[in-house]
Amino acid sequence: IENEKIMALVLECLAQTEKPLTISEMWEQFEVLKQYSNQKLSALLRILKEEGKVVRTIDKKKSYFSLAE
Repeated sequence: IENEKIMALVLECLAQTEKPLTISEMWEQFEVLKQYSNQKLSALLRILKEEGKVVRTIDKKKSYFSLAE
C-alpha cells in the first residue's frame, strides 16, 4: 500500500513536468520525493513502466521518464 502511494506521487510529479526527467531530476525538483531513496524510486518506476503508465527513454546513458500517452 505504501508503494502505491509513492507511485501515485511519482505519476503526479511527472504530470506536472513538460519534459522527461531522470530520477535525480525528479528527486531534486519535487520536495515530496526527497524522503525516498533514488533506489526506491528506480524500483517503483520500473513497475510503472511494466504497467504501461510510464515511458523510459535513454539518451547518453541516462534514463528519462515521462507519462505514457
